[in-house]
Formats: sequence, structure tokens, C-alpha cells
Amino acid sequence: MKKKRRILYLTTELSPFNSESPLSELSHHLTRIYRSAGHDIRVVMPKYSFIRDRKYNLREVIRLREIPVPIAGRLTWVSVKSGFVPDTRVQVYFLEHGEYFDREGVISDPSTSEGYQDNDERFIVFCRAAVEMLKILSWQPQIVHCSDWNGALFPFYLRRMYANDNFYKSTKIILSLTDYDRTGSFPPSSVFKAGINPDEFHTGTDFELGGQFSFLKTGIVNSNKVIINGPASTAQFPPPFRKWFQNYIQDNPDNIVQIPFGLNYNIWNPDKDEKICANYSHRELTGKAENKMKLAAKYSLELEPDAPLVGCIWNGTDLSPLKEIVELITDYGGSLVIADKNSDQSAMEKFAQSSPGNIGAVKLLTGLTIKQLLAGSDMLILSPGKDKELLHLKAMKYGAVPIAPNISFFADDIVQGDEKVNGFLFDNNDTASFKDTVEKALELFKNRKDWTTLTKSAMKVDTTWNKTARVVLEVYDAVG
Repeated sequence: MKKKRRILYLTTELSPFNSESPLSELSHHLTRIYRSAGHDIRVVMPKYSFIRDRKYNLREVIRLREIPVPIAGRLTWVSVKSGFVPDTRVQVYFLEHGEYFDREGVISDPSTSEGYQDNDERFIVFCRAAVEMLKILSWQPQIVHCSDWNGALFPFYLRRMYANDNFYKSTKIILSLTDYDRTGSFPPSSVFKAGINPDEFHTGTDFELGGQFSFLKTGIVNSNKVIINGPASTAQFPPPFRKWFQNYIQDNPDNIVQIPFGLNYNIWNPDKDEKICANYSHRELTGKAENKMKLAAKYSLELEPDAPLVGCIWNGTDLSPLKEIVELITDYGGSLVIADKNSDQSAMEKFAQSSPGNIGAVKLLTGLTIKQLLAGSDMLILSPGKDKELLHLKAMKYGAVPIAPNISFFADDIVQGDEKVNGFLFDNNDTASFKDTVEKALELFKNRKDWTTLTKSAMKVDTTWNKTARVVLEVYDAVG
């Protein structure tokens, strides 16, 4: 019989409480799958202002009211409310603190996109409160699974400040990385806030990097295992962290585990999707052709059924790299449907009007319009930038062969040049490489047999969260 575990999942994002992101989806699906398998997995996350008590039927936990938490040489108090992930038995403990967590953003103000100035204090309190909460609750997890720099001080507290505490003596710690833009780098003054003696802060310590207090480095060196998406993703870390982490991986290869991210097939599956005009799968592609012609008609495109329809989801106001691409596509008799992630409609519509009948502009990028775009496109161009919505995986599933920059999640998931090819990669910020790669895809499209093989290959890639969960469970098994 498989060992049933007590698992604490520490996260700052969890679907459906947070908007869709790799972390919120990872948190949701791993916890749901493990709870269904009989593990006692519970979640701890901040209670942001947008998480409503009545909507999610949250209840105050009396014995977890006003937990004293040390911060910057003083005490502050955190209370806890409890609820469940909708339609599951996954229990969630929401940490309440008016000053630190009662906000509309996770790490930045949505109105300005600027990071909160007190993020160091916010996530010091988050991690320390979680440690204290478990002892009061008398619930002893065998594994604590933390995420990103926001949760990276939890491993430090267990390994350093609670090293002699029998309650945590056997607890193993896993740290997942999904945010490759930020490392939680703060000034040395934050060391005191975290309860660390400032005299311990000097070059080469577990928590110092580049003269700053690095939350993420602190968490990594105090965890049993570190989970990453892949080497291309970690290459996106800002220096000097990138260099340090690459050296850490070389020196500690057994501590690193690579996992794929996944999709919710109840939502993203062209075989059952009710939001597209005709269903299809890699076994039967007829329905995709119907979606293609409907998309062309929607945007008044002059497109023949056997000509390429290229979708594009762009991120930024500079559309100049696409001008030559449009000429290239039309030379092959094709058309382009473009959507803007930043909702700059004026620039997008002006661009579409530059070549009427050849370019269509999606007016509003929603879950519905994304599905229609993927179902109708033969291939999908993704602009340089981080793919927070895993659009390349969604494109594969819907048979829109991805054409993406050779960075981050794209490069870890898109395979080209061998029998498992499922897409195309171009050099980031290289206009010539971008054009050459699109032309390579268009040229292959002319050979209908080879293109169909490629489309089916992309659609058959296993992008389910079940695959991810199996790998993570192996990590749990490895640490005990």
C-alpha cells in the first residue's frame, strides 16, 4: 500500500482564489490530486483582500487567533481562517494580517504594477506565522512543500531557528521554483527583521548574495529538494543569482528535480471543449479545419482552406518585428490573427488595417477568444517575454504548433529537430532568427503530410497535471 502522508503546502497563490498563473495552477492541481489519493494535504496562504469570507465560506479558527509572530525585534499578531478549495476536500488555512496581507496584489500593487515596499516584512511574517501555527494546531507534517522566494524563509526557520525542536525533527522540506524573475533580494537591514543576528550577515553565508539578503538562496540551501521547470527557465534568473544557482546545481545535482507544468484538461481539451465550433483530437483533425475557417470568417480574412492561418499572441506595443512576418505569411497565401496581451487596441487595430483581408485583430483577449484562436490556428507565434499562462502548452494541445523564443518555459517544453518535435524556437530578440523560423514553419506547412504529423505530435504531448503530480510524488518518496 502506498504510504499516506501529512503534507503542508505553503504558497502565495492558489486557484481559484488567485488568478491563473503557473504557481496558482500548480498549487491547485497538486493539492487536489494528492488529497484525492488519500494524503492529508493542507494549504497555508495569505488572506488577501480579494478573498471573500462569504464567497468561500471561511470560518475563524479560534485557537489560531492572534498568533504572536516576531518581526524586526517586535511582535505582531496573525489570525487564521479556514476553508476548502471549492469542489475538493483540500483544507486551506488563510493567514490574516490587516497591515501585511489585506491587499489587492500578491507582491505588487495592481494599480501601479510596482512591488510593495514592505515585501520583506510581509513574507517574513508569512513564513514565521506558518511555523508557529502548526505547533499551536498540533498538526505535524511529514513534508512541507514551499514555493518560490515568498515561502523560502520557511526552510530556514525550520533548519536554523527550530533545529532542536522535536516537533519538526523529522520534517522534510521541498522548495518549488516557478517565478524566475524574482529572487527575494532585500537590503542587509532585512536580516534583523527576519530575526537573524546582523553580525552573521557577511559574504558567503547562506542568506547573503551580492551584498543583499537573498530569501531564495536561503530557502534553497536549507531544503531537502529543489524543484525546477528546467535549465532554460533557471537561466532567466537575474544575476548574480543565476550564476550562483547554476553553480549550486552543478555541485548538488541530486538536490535538483525537474518537473513539467501541466494543463487542466477539463478546461483545455479540444476533444470536449464546448467553447469552440467543432471538437477534434490528434486522432481526428477534421474539426480543426472547421474552427480554422470560422476564425477566418470572423475576421474577414481572404483565406483558402489549404493556406496557413497563423495565430499570434503579442506582448508589447512594438509591432515592428511582425511587419516582415506578415509579408512572409501572405507570400505563402496565409493570414495572421493577432491578439495583444497588453490590450493596446489602437496599435493592434491600426496594424490590422495596414493589410485588410490578411490580418485580423482580436479585440479582447479572454479565455474564450484564446480558445477560438488556438482551435483555428495552424501555428501560434508567441512574442518574446515570459509565458505566465503556459500558452505554448495550450497551443500544443489545440494543434496550433508553437513558434516561440528560445527562453524559459518555452525552451524547456518545446522540442525541435528530432523525432519528438512539437514546435519551433527562435533566438530571443533576434529579428533574423524570428523571420527564418517562421519561414521554416511555413515551408513545412506546404507538405501537408509532414505538417499533420507535426500537429499530431504536438497534440499528443502529455501536458496533464497528473504527470506533474507523479514526478512530485517521487520527490516525496525520495526524501521519506
